Amino acid sequence: LQHKLSKNPQTIHYSGETVQVKNGFPVASWSHAIYPILDMNASAINSNTNEICTGFDFCASDDIDIHSPQFSKLNLNSGKLVVVWMQGDQLSDHCFAYFHQPNSSKIPSSAIVSEGC
Repeated sequence: LQHKLSKNPQTIHYSGETVQVKNGFPVASWSHAIYPILDMNASAINSNTNEICTGFDFCASDDIDIHSPQFSKLNLNSGKLVVVWMQGDQLSDHCFAYFHQPNSSKIPSSAIVSEGC
């Protein structure tokens, strides 16, 4: 990723967009990293995680408390999380995808929670 392997967030240019990266991976920020690299009908800003997704095919947010009971099954100890859920659903339906960036130098991970789909 354009030689951006620093532990501090840096920017790269990807398909005409500015994307923040850390250790060569996108940071866990919806509007500054994940949204610019995806080609999908989704809100460019953080969506309300307590409301049903409307107006877009997908809603997303990075304003997530990984220690809340809703995310306890993910077994995440630290770091930041971006979640993406589908139109007609709300995050509490337990049907979403996520991107996790740990506080350590470990590699970020992503997965799908589909128990409510």
